Amino acid sequence: MTWSEADIVNPVSTPPRFAGHIAMAGHRDEVYLVGRQQGDSAFTQLRRFANGAGGMTAWFDDGRFAGDDPHAQAGLAVHDGWVHCVLAGSAGMEHWRLRRGSFEKLGEIPGHKSHAPPSLASDGAVLHMVHLGFLNKRLFYTTFENGAWSAGQWLHRLQSHVPPVVSCNQGNVQIFTTDASGRVRMIEKHRTAGGFQQMDMAHGMGRGTTALAACHFDQSDGLGLISMRPRPGPTTHLPPPNLLTCAVFRRGPRAGRGIWTGARRLERFVPALPGRIAAARTRRHLHLVWLDHLGRAHAAWNGATRMGDVRIGFKIARPVLATWLAGDTLERRARRLTAGANGLLGRYGVNVRQAAPPQVIDLQPDLLDLDTGGCVFRSRSEELDRLNSHRAGLSPRDVACYIVPRIGNGVVGCAFLRYDGLAMIPDTDGVNQPDTETVVLAHEIGHVLGLEHVDPARAPFNIMAGAGPLGQRLTPQQATQMMTDPNVLI
Repeated sequence: MTWSEADIVNPVSTPPRFAGHIAMAGHRDEVYLVGRQQGDSAFTQLRRFANGAGGMTAWFDDGRFAGDDPHAQAGLAVHDGWVHCVLAGSAGMEHWRLRRGSFEKLGEIPGHKSHAPPSLASDGAVLHMVHLGFLNKRLFYTTFENGAWSAGQWLHRLQSHVPPVVSCNQGNVQIFTTDASGRVRMIEKHRTAGGFQQMDMAHGMGRGTTALAACHFDQSDGLGLISMRPRPGPTTHLPPPNLLTCAVFRRGPRAGRGIWTGARRLERFVPALPGRIAAARTRRHLHLVWLDHLGRAHAAWNGATRMGDVRIGFKIARPVLATWLAGDTLERRARRLTAGANGLLGRYGVNVRQAAPPQVIDLQPDLLDLDTGGCVFRSRSEELDRLNSHRAGLSPRDVACYIVPRIGNGVVGCAFLRYDGLAMIPDTDGVNQPDTETVVLAHEIGHVLGLEHVDPARAPFNIMAGAGPLGQRLTPQQATQMMTDPNVLI
């Protein structure tokens, strides 16, 4: 990976000088930075975005907002198209929503307070938060969903000696902590498992870690972790320089499995203040910010990633609605399925997003037992074209996802190459694995984006397997092919 030259965050003639923790989040082509300037009790929000030449623009000052606690510290994440900010202090926590100079306080988070900054991450359906307890090193985990925070839970016997960070990858939730010697540890809640479990230690990160930052790292399944620790060896610098190290975690196909790779030092970047780093990802870039000994923020970006959006709209046939919901709400069911497909395809450069709220539709009786014309032969049937006429509320480049009671030939899903509609049946028997419906949706979206079936003997665990259980992987060639499809909005 090739990083840009570092520049000083400078939206005005004089670079701002920050005091305390800084937080960062990425949304589409924009990256947001929030921090409190020296001598100021309010927070400043800065923003920059990708330019047409593959780089980044200068920073813009979006304004200031102030919480009730002048000493609170901020955590930041993008969720439901908004930048969500949590201010944590000794008196409690406040939940804010930000966007381009608009600052809205959503309310207090009852029962929470911390002396350290919280960490936030979204999996597309749920906003996750982890923070230290007030004046202790215990970990507390909670979630925000449907406009409310959960009661949360203390993570039993787990502590961290630096503020922990949380990240979401492939629908899983990871939390990074350090032990008493500063070694980095990781716990994970797998999407098919119940609680958190201990994972392998982050190799190559060294001891003495003073700060952590995490985000998606590349177009495959990499989760990037950046740590800060004192630079080893004698030094004449005052204050002593710190060292940034970057490692990548690539998980295996099963819960609790994975491997750490690529640990290396970012020698060009020399932060001076311990505990002051932030990382975020936008569609085309990775971003890293740190503070020097004067409190000035330095930023660098890596343009190795390229992300695009596929927008889908769910259309559920009325006779199958109760089966598909399985006691859930219509909106939450659609969000969870979208988030699952995004977890599988997003790591390959394609973000799956909802184009419109899910809709219940009434179909003619013959469309409830859908004749697709034989998907494998690409001979689209007249019934499928009639089904895809129920596209109200979707644009020509959106993909309609129809949930129907039955599809001919005993298949669970059907789509045609570069066609703007697909059909699925509800997941009632787990024909492939616990994530059947999520993987089937990702498989059918792959067809919509031009991917054909592959031989599972030649490409094991592939999402586009033409027979047998579906996997959860794509090849680099498949990822590149998807990104060239006109249904991908770059």
